[in-house]
Amino acid sequence: MTASDSPRPLRVLFLAFGYSIHAYRRIGLFAADPGFTVHVASDHAYAIPGAGLTLLNGRQGLARARQRLPRFVQAVAAFLAQTGVRQASGSLVQELVVQLFAYRQLLHAVRRFKPDAVFLQTLLYPSYLACLLPESLPCLITFWNGDLVWWAQQNEILKTFKRQIVATGIRGAAAVTVNSNTARAAALEYGLDPARLHVIRYPGVDLAHFTPGDRQAARAELGLGSGPVILCPRGLGGYLNSDILMEAATAVCSVVPDVTFLFVSGVGRDLWEELLALPRSLGLADHFRHDGQIPWERMPAYYRAADSMVSPSSNDSQPNCMLEAMACGTPVILGDIPAIREWVSHGRNGLLVPPRDARALGAAMLTMLRNPEKARTFAAINRNIVRDRVDSVTQCARVKALVRSVLGAGA
Repeated sequence: MTASDSPRPLRVLFLAFGYSIHAYRRIGLFAADPGFTVHVASDHAYAIPGAGLTLLNGRQGLARARQRLPRFVQAVAAFLAQTGVRQASGSLVQELVVQLFAYRQLLHAVRRFKPDAVFLQTLLYPSYLACLLPESLPCLITFWNGDLVWWAQQNEILKTFKRQIVATGIRGAAAVTVNSNTARAAALEYGLDPARLHVIRYPGVDLAHFTPGDRQAARAELGLGSGPVILCPRGLGGYLNSDILMEAATAVCSVVPDVTFLFVSGVGRDLWEELLALPRSLGLADHFRHDGQIPWERMPAYYRAADSMVSPSSNDSQPNCMLEAMACGTPVILGDIPAIREWVSHGRNGLLVPPRDARALGAAMLTMLRNPEKARTFAAINRNIVRDRVDSVTQCARVKALVRSVLGAGA
C-alpha cells in the first residue's frame, strides 16, 4: 500500500543537530498535526510533545565498545600511535568510529519506526548520516544558512568535506527547502533541479504571539528602567561582529547616558567578559546587561521593550529575530548584506550598515533613538511585510503540503 492509498497518518522521521528552537518549532508543527506521526533522531534529547525520540549517542557506543572490545580499542590506539594522530585533539579516526555507532542507532530507529520519509533539519551532524540510508526512502532537506551560504571559520579540509556532504545530500533529496533567495541561488549552484527547490520560510512568525505592545509594561516586566533600550539578540562572536557592536554601543553610551544594551542568547556566552572589557575600562559597564538564553515564549516582551533591535552580521539567510522584531513593531538595524536586503530597504523600513563599520553602526543607533516618527513609519511597514511574506499559518501549510506531495499523498 502506498502513502496515497493509506488512510493512516504519514510517518516522518526528523533528524536535527543539537538544540535549536527553530528545529523544535519546525518538528513540533508536524507532531501536533494528526495527519502525521513523528519521530526525532538527534544528538540532543528533544522533548517535543507527540514525537518519539532516538538519541544518537555515538560516544556512548564507543564507551561500551571500549568495555566489551578491549583488544579492538588497543588496536585502534596502536594505529593512532603509528600514524601520529593525537587523540587529545579529537582524532578523525575516533570521530568516524563515533559516527558509525550513531549511524547504527539511526538504522535501528528507521527499522522500528518505518518512516514514509526522512526530513533533515540542516546537513550538520548527525543529519548527514541520512545520506547513507536506502535510496528508496524519500529524503527532504531544510538547508540553513551555514549549510549553503557560509562556511564559518573552518580549515580547507573541513570546508571541502562539508561541500561534499551538501553536494551528496542535494543529489539524493526528493525536495529541498530554503528560507531566502540568497540560499536558493546557492543551492542551484550545486546543480539542484529547480523543481525540487522551494523557498518556504517555515515555521514563520507566529503573528498571534509576536505583536506590538506597551513598551513601558514590557520594561517593567523585564526590570528595565525608563531610559532607551537597544536589543542585541543574536549571540556573540564570529560573523555576528560582536566586537564591532560593542565598540559602537560604547560610543552611544557616551552620548546617551541612560541607554541600556540588552543582550540575549546563549551563543558565545563565554565571550561576554572579554567583550565587556572596553565599556568597563571607560566606566560604562552598567549600561550592558546579558540575560542569556531566553525561552521563545518570553521573547515578545524583549522586542516590545526595545527602541531598536541590532544585528550587524556579516553572513545570514533569514534571521528569525529580525522578523520577530518587525512583527512586534521594533525598528531593526542590520548588516548590509544581500539576504537582509530581501527584507529591509535602507531608510524605508530599517537601517543597514556595513557589518564591520562601528562608526556607521553607532550613528544608525543614534538615528533611531532620535527619530521616533521614523521608528513608527518603519513599524507600520514591517508588520505588513511579515504578515504578507512569512506568516506561520501560511508557511506551515506550505511545508506540510510539500511533504504530502513528495509522498504522493496530495495536498
